[in-house]
Amino acid sequence: QTAPLTASGLLPDEGFLLHDRPAEEIALKEARERNNLVLEIAAEPPEAAEEHRIRLGTLIGLLGHVQTMIKHAYGVALRELSSDNRRAIDRTDAHLMDVVIPAAPGSFRVVLEAAKTPDLLGQNELARALQRVDALFENAANPAKALATVKEHRGHLAGAYLRLLRFLAQHKTGLRYSWAEPSFAKPNYRAVSEAEVGPLVDVLSGVSNLGGESLTLVGALEKVNRGGGTWGLLTEEGVCSGKVREGGPSLDGLKVGGRYRFSCVEEIEEVEGTGREQRTLYLIEHEPA
Repeated sequence: QTAPLTASGLLPDEGFLLHDRPAEEIALKEARERNNLVLEIAAEPPEAAEEHRIRLGTLIGLLGHVQTMIKHAYGVALRELSSDNRRAIDRTDAHLMDVVIPAAPGSFRVVLEAAKTPDLLGQNELARALQRVDALFENAANPAKALATVKEHRGHLAGAYLRLLRFLAQHKTGLRYSWAEPSFAKPNYRAVSEAEVGPLVDVLSGVSNLGGESLTLVGALEKVNRGGGTWGLLTEEGVCSGKVREGGPSLDGLKVGGRYRFSCVEEIEEVEGTGREQRTLYLIEHEPA
């Protein structure tokens, strides 16, 4: 090479990198080979103590809880962006991940890849979600610090995190994970041991309405059942139905067809054995709109 290298046309475009060392960690190695965000999950349930195995229900439940937590973390990350940036992002299935290595060597490990392809620089919007997940696991060994962090993420993300911890406690297993994008020098790593799961569940379970998110609805009253404490409000997005808790606001005097502003809390419960979520709106207060 005798001419200036910058004029040779042999260099990659700006922003593409040559790495100074080979990737030894499986998450980073796969991220570079696939040019995409990769997440490695490792679990150590009792059945994996002597053999490379995991119960089918444990594996399915674990992956389901992780995917749900990533989904809600992605929603939080998007809400923190400006409205223009949110509109510029294609959110169709952007939170989904695919299993690409169902059983990696070592303790039972699964490798997942972001379902959506990254941009030209190998960066994926899903990284925003995993950064929020990292924050939740940051202080797993210190329940007091963990409680403060989880309260900052109060809402569906915190609720999904608590449901994952309860699942781990039920199946007597800890959880380790690492994730990387192709440009990373080393993967991000977090873990919670089986011994740490129980104290975390105890502390977080003592917080009332940890997984609820506030929501305001405006529309015409479509239906109301005072005896059953149920209602439906016709909004621009369609009919939203909900309930009133015992001791909650009275539905007396509300007129079908009248316009109201309903302040609600949306709570999510897992439908046991299905991996699906059931959302319920609870009315907190109402006023004419």
